[in-house]
Amino acid sequence: MSLRAEFSKKTKDALAARVAYRCSFPGCGRITIGPGNSHSEHFVNLGEASHIYGASENGPRPKPSLTIEERSAISNGIWLCKSHARLIDIDTNNFSAETLLLWKEQAEKKIYGKLMDLEKDGELDSQTLIALQNLLVCSAKWISV
Repeated sequence: MSLRAEFSKKTKDALAARVAYRCSFPGCGRITIGPGNSHSEHFVNLGEASHIYGASENGPRPKPSLTIEERSAISNGIWLCKSHARLIDIDTNNFSAETLLLWKEQAEKKIYGKLMDLEKDGELDSQTLIALQNLLVCSAKWISV
């Protein structure tokens, strides 16, 4: 019988925080956490700490030589939205451990780069609101001046 390695809450929180709670699947980047609507302390988390190598010896992308401690370590985890977390475990032929390790590294580097260049966060300054008439406002992206 193979034991399943689970991530601790601390490990899950660290995986999520290292990518700013965004999905690490290339091209997704979905924000996975935000406010709920029931009361001021409620929030919704649509992200998941996924195992790179299988959580058990029989899981997706197994690596039997890993100990249970290694399988539950942060080095064996990647943060994804729930849809992509499910996809990588169903379609293991297209999503190898090596691919997931690369995605994790790329996602963390991307977020680190954004942290180092706070003045130029593309999502915040890439659009401008333009009033065309009193009741007509347009959101536009500047291409050139």
